[in-house]
Amino acid sequence: MSVFVRYEDLSEEEKATFLTVAECVIDLYIVAHEEGILLMENKIPKINELKICKKYILFLKKNVELMVSGMDWDCSRKLMENYYDVSVETLFDSFMFDMIMNSFCSMHIGSGPNVFLERIASYTGILESASIIEKFQKKFEGICQETPPRGQLAFRNEGGTISQEEIEMLLGY
Repeated sequence: MSVFVRYEDLSEEEKATFLTVAECVIDLYIVAHEEGILLMENKIPKINELKICKKYILFLKKNVELMVSGMDWDCSRKLMENYYDVSVETLFDSFMFDMIMNSFCSMHIGSGPNVFLERIASYTGILESASIIEKFQKKFEGICQETPPRGQLAFRNEGGTISQEEIEMLLGY
């Protein structure tokens, strides 16, 4: 599923929706990482309170339910692709469903926090990714030693993105 939507072309409302869903998925990741996958189910009431499109809420909840049920990733992915195929009406829907599915894929396969953040940030493009990572890195402080101090290269050991400051320097801003 290729999504051809540029983050920079999204409306302010769409960007706010993306950030709300990204924060929710990150919170779910942290619960799964620190407390265990089964306790992700306790976040469903919080998901229900999100001020976003109902189909994104339902898609988030369905992904949580499948993870908590212990369904393997291949079966979950196929089921989510079916929901994707019949629920996507706009390019933005495709962008959101794809981001949610790929985020849950990272959880299923046990990606580390840096890889998980990188996956979410990749939806914003290379120029925005560092600022998105910096925004959400704070949530990961204390759960692992992988999170570099603010302003340093993100994911230096894994070859991921560079900091927003370095992007601006390279572009001559």
